[in-house]
Amino acid sequence: MSCSRTATCPAGPDFSRFVMGYWRLMDWGFTTHQLIAFIEQGLDLGITTVDHADIYGGYRVEGCFGEALAQVPGLRERLEIVTKCGIVLERQVWFHILQAAAGAEVP
Repeated sequence: MSCSRTATCPAGPDFSRFVMGYWRLMDWGFTTHQLIAFIEQGLDLGITTVDHADIYGGYRVEGCFGEALAQVPGLRERLEIVTKCGIVLERQVWFHILQAAAGAEVP
């Protein structure tokens, strides 16, 4: 079974028709190895597009996901990562974006 793909515009990029969202990843209690298996199961189904935002999981999801990608050479190249920034809780939006872009840890 394979998920079909859809183009966002004639010149691309294209994405899997289904997108796996990781908003609640930290609630799932996965180890790094379990997360890798979950990502690979999605890929086996043709789900190559994943949704992230820096705010997900109390600002921890992207780091956790990155740790999983670092464990498996070539895994990142098999995915399209869709992310967003500027979603903040009780912070100034521009301050948060500038700090994140500069690589500083946001408190």
